[in-house]
Amino acid sequence: MNYPSRILWLLSLIFSVAACREPVDRTGPGTADIPFYSDQSALPAFVSSYLDVGDTRLYVEQAGEGQTVVMIHGGPGMSHHYFQPAFDYLSRGYHLIYYDQRLSGLSDAACDSSKVTYSGWVEDLEAIRQSTNSDQLILISHSWGARIAIRYAEKYPDRVQAIVFLNPVGLSPEVVQVAGKTLQERLSPGDKLAQQKLILSQSFKDGKQEAILQAYRFSFAQNIFRRAILDSLNLYIADQPIQRQQKLGRLFRDQASSIYNDYNMLPFLTPPCLIIHGSYDATPRSSIEQMDNMLPRSSMKVIQDAGHFSFIEAPDSVASELVPFLQSLPDNNGTI
Repeated sequence: MNYPSRILWLLSLIFSVAACREPVDRTGPGTADIPFYSDQSALPAFVSSYLDVGDTRLYVEQAGEGQTVVMIHGGPGMSHHYFQPAFDYLSRGYHLIYYDQRLSGLSDAACDSSKVTYSGWVEDLEAIRQSTNSDQLILISHSWGARIAIRYAEKYPDRVQAIVFLNPVGLSPEVVQVAGKTLQERLSPGDKLAQQKLILSQSFKDGKQEAILQAYRFSFAQNIFRRAILDSLNLYIADQPIQRQQKLGRLFRDQASSIYNDYNMLPFLTPPCLIIHGSYDATPRSSIEQMDNMLPRSSMKVIQDAGHFSFIEAPDSVASELVPFLQSLPDNNGTI
């Protein structure tokens, strides 16, 4: 698979889901008008560092004290940046950790190719837990990050206190394909023309960071209810993007394989789980309901008029579900 094709495949995998047609009004305020974003007072200082996991280094950013909350970004190949500042407020009551997965964001572009597997991603997360001396982790995953959270909880059940699934992707190739079809159906003739022009551009073929960023924004636009917030997405394109994507190719192939059906793992996950889904998210609501039905201890919340980035489109609605869930956990001492 050539590089442009791999990028487009990656984009279609990341932004999966829904059966909604184009709504009448998709305009609205940006994040500057929303309390959880505008009130950044009394936040502890974030400390950044690199964690050596043997064959590569992971970028880690953390702040706060209390139970450890780890944010697992989407991808593969995205970064932690788009979580900020949306979840910074959690550092008021928790030990909040952002990190960039291997080959992603500010983490190193070099690693052992044999560890470009789901198990490699799981062991990286375990290395983060060990580095913080945390007995258990609260995992907050977004999009494709759900697959890492599920596999980590399957291998290390005693080390997971709870899981939050924010706008999870479909957990089987079939569901991902349905989501991709939905996104394509949302494209207007003008969108399709602009997409084709971008793919054929020399800067995109050369893997220029600005062209890749444009491709991400273009694809995300089809999975966001209020497009006014598109520019609020804090996206980051790593250096050496072509080399990183080439190394991630193995993981893309694994994800497309029929053997990777994560729904089969759900009945064995024992931590309490919260699933948050946007009503306009391209991932079919039926697949989210399937997750909810298969998880032993879960609750599902649908955020109206929000897409794949519900925590940016409707941050107060997401926080009103997330914060009570976190505070309901045993030994909770988080005050936000």
